Amino acid sequence: MGKIKIGVVFFAGIMVVGLVFGVMVLANSSNGKSPDNTQAEYAPDRVIVKIKGDKEPFRVITVPEGKVTEKVKEYQARPDVVYAEPDYYVYALGSNDAAYLNQWSLNNAGQIIYKGSGNADSPIDLNKPIGTSTVDADVDWDEAWSQFANYNWATTIIAIVDSGIDETHLDLKSKIWI
Repeated sequence: MGKIKIGVVFFAGIMVVGLVFGVMVLANSSNGKSPDNTQAEYAPDRVIVKIKGDKEPFRVITVPEGKVTEKVKEYQARPDVVYAEPDYYVYALGSNDAAYLNQWSLNNAGQIIYKGSGNADSPIDLNKPIGTSTVDADVDWDEAWSQFANYNWATTIIAIVDSGIDETHLDLKSKIWI
């Protein structure tokens, strides 16, 4: 039972780290391109717009390709618009993270570690290696993620210690072990 709790806490921590890195990558892509300038970080022809008083949470509006930045500014200038932004692509950690190879703690293949964090203030300098990582001295992120995606969560046991539970509640009655 202890291993399951540790695994759940560990995985939740990894997810938080992934979310933070994902936000950092999006925040640093000011020109709409990935750090290597090969792939747009947002759809080239869509804008997300929230209009005041609209019953929809937001609208996805098609704009002429390549005019996203211009159209976002136009929508942001309107008084009836709450917010307008590009329709950003979202990836799992590793797919668009410029610093993924430097994150040897996630997947250590003995790669060369370079100077820099991968953000705008400290870009990775491929001319300045600072060392080599140790093969498999990592948290097995890739292995965990592949198992997580295929895991049957219906059989997972979660332990909650709580003295204020209604043992007769229909949703809980058949699932409580005392």
